[in-house]
Amino acid sequence: MHYRAAKQSAGISMKKKKLAIFVNSLGRGGAEKVVFLLMQQLHQDYEIHLLVFDKTVIEFTLPPGIKMVQVGRFSNPLRAALVFNIFLYAPIVKKYLIANDIPVLMSFLSRTALTAGAVKLLGWKGSLVICERTMTSAYYSTKNLSGLTARFLIKRLYRRANLIIVNSKLNKDDLQKTFGLANKIITIYNPVDITEAVIVKPRPQDILPHKGHFVFCNVGRCDYYKNQQLLLHAFAKMDNTNCRLLIIGKDVPLKLAPLCKKLHIEQKVQLLDLRLDIYPYLQSANAFVLSSVIEGFPNVLLEALACSMPVVATDCLSGPREILAPGTAYPAEITAVEEAAYGLLCKNNDAGMLAAAMQKMADYPGLAQNYAAKALARARHFDITVFEQEFRNILTPFYTAGSGNE
Repeated sequence: MHYRAAKQSAGISMKKKKLAIFVNSLGRGGAEKVVFLLMQQLHQDYEIHLLVFDKTVIEFTLPPGIKMVQVGRFSNPLRAALVFNIFLYAPIVKKYLIANDIPVLMSFLSRTALTAGAVKLLGWKGSLVICERTMTSAYYSTKNLSGLTARFLIKRLYRRANLIIVNSKLNKDDLQKTFGLANKIITIYNPVDITEAVIVKPRPQDILPHKGHFVFCNVGRCDYYKNQQLLLHAFAKMDNTNCRLLIIGKDVPLKLAPLCKKLHIEQKVQLLDLRLDIYPYLQSANAFVLSSVIEGFPNVLLEALACSMPVVATDCLSGPREILAPGTAYPAEITAVEEAAYGLLCKNNDAGMLAAAMQKMADYPGLAQNYAAKALARARHFDITVFEQEFRNILTPFYTAGSGNE
């Protein structure tokens, strides 16, 4: 029985425990979606204070009772103002936690994690849980001052956390080996709401008709990390006579249209800007393709699996291998398309191999059907109910008699 249902059926009435969740904003990103799903699951039992750097960006409907507070406006984390911003806002966060008698602070993303570490450095006695959502060493370069500064601060401030939660085993290894962190670090994979994903929705009216074509879909903001340029080059290399490609995400039409035209594939590729509900678009396609060069743990890959889609993915750091080929080791020497347990994996940042993987999925209906048949079962390993219980288990020990936050 679900936790809340069990509590309600037993007629238990409990005072809500106070919890501060700290994230940059509630924009439409992977980490923000995780925060939203977590608040949905916990808000009936926890008094949640949502601390943000940008209160103007809200892409999700907050659950009832959430108290949202803007603690400052943080500049880009790669700029020289990083140190200044951290120590400017840390005292504000500390003051708020003490004034509201909040014993536990949980941060998401590096800006908030570094600020939260500084809160502990300033003497706050409460419990800090840092939730790292990316491959940290890949995100912060050693080739520029801002990256080196961030790495230095991560080594010094992350160690002040009582617990660090990562969303992949490789991210755990990265923090331990690259940054030398000796904190307790546990892995809790990102969740997917299976109940939401399996509801069949009407075909979106803004999708072009693709009768008789095999349609690949990609979802993600257009930037270096999502690497949709690689996807377009791969699509241009394959025999795409009977294939079409749909790419959805922030800035996608603006940034990718010129390359489509240059590669002479503009008639076979549809580019759409950000959509708040991606499930109807996923359900309208035949297969999902992830072209990222770097990931933390790709939520959209789970969402595609939950829609019973066959998937193709680059073997990037981190997440795709842990999702599609559980139990296999990384790094893996991929010299040809790998038929993993739950999808096709190809070498990272290799347009030729990505094209071969997509071609294989399009040309062999039995292969696509086999992966589609196994997709939902794999997605259930990451269901939101599993995620919720794992977070409840790690939070409970922090709420003990006499825990202070002065």
